[in-house]
Amino acid sequence: MRLKRKTAQTENRLYLPLVSAPYQGAIVLLPGDGVYYEHDQDVQIVHVVGEVLNNTSTPVSKVMIEATLNLKSGGSTSLRGFPLAGSLAPGARACFDLYLVEQKQVDSYAVKVLSYATGGNVPEGVEISAQESAYDPQNDWYRVAGTVTSADPLLLGDLSAVVTLFDGSGRVLGCEQSYARPQTEEADAPAVFEVLFMNRDFSQGARFTISTASAGQ
Repeated sequence: MRLKRKTAQTENRLYLPLVSAPYQGAIVLLPGDGVYYEHDQDVQIVHVVGEVLNNTSTPVSKVMIEATLNLKSGGSTSLRGFPLAGSLAPGARACFDLYLVEQKQVDSYAVKVLSYATGGNVPEGVEISAQESAYDPQNDWYRVAGTVTSADPLLLGDLSAVVTLFDGSGRVLGCEQSYARPQTEEADAPAVFEVLFMNRDFSQGARFTISTASAGQ
């Protein structure tokens, strides 16, 4: 059965209400996914953002997600991709941002988890915290900055910070990542990260979650 909802437009960006249900299984598609348009000069990019949950007792990796977009002009198009975190620990959540260049308008969409692999490289002994977070109306972006520390200093050079931004209702607004950059050669010095959300209107950002991932994933 084709799922369809009324759309709501804000300026030149489109928000589509949730049309998919959580995937009942090992990898759960969490509520709060959405679709929006990014306009870059004459190019329109369609983004599908959301979160998945590792509902198993072991690490998983290579979680493949598929989004099917039904177009207002007829026909459909599909795209596939992975969460920004390549590996998920048991009970961990990971955000995804699937996107493609598509000039046509989206009428409705559906998201599902296609496959995953058991096992993965999950960073251990790592702590991440945010010291600064705010929407900057002058630059029109939402900024999250903080530090990452590790029991293994050599690991810091191979980590990235992944931030998921939500509005007040729990809808995923964006999913971005940034490398953690060691500032000194001291073994116990933390690395710093800065994540900027700036490809849509992020003034409704109300809360966020942060996690680490191997930069090589």
